[in-house]
Amino acid sequence: MSERELDDLRWHWGEAYIFMNPRPDLWLAERRDDRSTLRADSPESLLDKIRADYLAHPVSRRTSRPGPVGGTRSGRGLFLPEG
Repeated sequence: MSERELDDLRWHWGEAYIFMNPRPDLWLAERRDDRSTLRADSPESLLDKIRADYLAHPVSRRTSRPGPVGGTRSGRGLFLPEG
């Protein structure tokens, strides 16, 4: 896991997405509003997906807050809140 790359993503996009890098070839970003998840095999690819996702449907800062952990089917997030 590259802490530097995770820190960079968090710095720029942390108000809108929660990040995780569970293995070298899996990078995840979960939207803070609807908990949908983006997957990529590199931080660069994930950043491209985040930009496209955010451009198509910006994450509301009013509803972007950490929430309880659970499966996406329950409407809750997959990751522990950051911070």
